[in-house]
Amino acid sequence: MITNELVGDMQLEASVNPLSDFDEEVILSFLSTMSASTRAVFNLFYIEGFLIKEISQCLDMKEGTVKWHLSESRAKLKTNFYGQLKYGVYAK
Repeated sequence: MITNELVGDMQLEASVNPLSDFDEEVILSFLSTMSASTRAVFNLFYIEGFLIKEISQCLDMKEGTVKWHLSESRAKLKTNFYGQLKYGVYAK
């Protein structure tokens, strides 16, 4: 399922998995740093391809809260991995 949503000025694409550059061990390590709610939202959006509205309904959260969790997960991804990827620490 390809999902594109425009959120503010930012286009979110569920078909683009931000973890595709990493191996399974690194992904599990990354997911374990998230709260349960953030991890659930991240999985539903990026792995399962749900729309923000659908995640909101499934998890009984406001859409704004779902967007916050997605933003939080992307921020963690940037800080924890992409900075270290350039040094070859997490490369496949």
